[in-house]
Amino acid sequence: MKNSNSILKRASYFGLFLFVLAAVSCSKDDAVLEEETDPPVVVPPVVIPTFNGPKYADNYTSIASWSTRSQWNLANVHDPSVEKSGEYYYMYQTDASYGNAHDGYGHFPYRRSKDLITWEFMGTAMAQPPAWIKDSLNNKRARMVPALPPIANPRYGYWAPFVKKVGNKYRMYYSIVVDEPITGTSFDTSWSERAFIGLAESDDLASNVWVDKGMVVCSEPDGVKPYSFTGARNWENAYFKFNAIDPTFTITPEGEHYLIYGSWHSGIAALKLNPTTGKPDQLKTLSDYGT
Repeated sequence: MKNSNSILKRASYFGLFLFVLAAVSCSKDDAVLEEETDPPVVVPPVVIPTFNGPKYADNYTSIASWSTRSQWNLANVHDPSVEKSGEYYYMYQTDASYGNAHDGYGHFPYRRSKDLITWEFMGTAMAQPPAWIKDSLNNKRARMVPALPPIANPRYGYWAPFVKKVGNKYRMYYSIVVDEPITGTSFDTSWSERAFIGLAESDDLASNVWVDKGMVVCSEPDGVKPYSFTGARNWENAYFKFNAIDPTFTITPEGEHYLIYGSWHSGIAALKLNPTTGKPDQLKTLSDYGT
């Protein structure tokens, strides 16, 4: 009987021990769970400040003339390219202005600024078109089959210069388009003549002294489509493989120099350049004009 009571007491003590142990364990687990549960993160709403924008009318006809060019600031800016030299940023652009106010005053207008906000009109970067453009144009026309007569006084468009410092020189890649039909007198029956991309270099943008280095690349036909047509113009059947306009210069992480150029009517080309000359090493086959 005593043994039975002793066993019962021991069993009671053991049961009580297990109960206390379980309670302590649950309590510890609860504490761990409470410690591991992070409070909810409240993300404050994003407040976007109100931008009222300019209050003036988008109309600068009152200052559009050449005589008021000192007031232009960012008026009459088209296809800008900006590069820094000294304490100034210099901006170069396409020949375009309200009412063609720039006509007769040179080509590739430029201006400067210290803060990229207020711009001072400085003049133009090119006084006259380089002679090599007309020579190259008419030499290519003479080699066509059948040969085409020279264009005595071609009309030009001066588009989208791109200026970049390379080493100790500033390079300007510029586009000059020949605004003439290849044959005849109408753009309704003939594709327009080719465009040329040239290169000029300067030691200092403040001096506005540019030394022309000649042709970099030009529009080149692929020999598949004719230059004359009938009916509606089809841009998918353009005569030239690449349209030599809108140049952009870039250097890859590997140090290779490329000219990116072209347009929507025949695609964009990447042309590898010689870093020393800023030009391709050769233009003998169509593949030399870029990919």
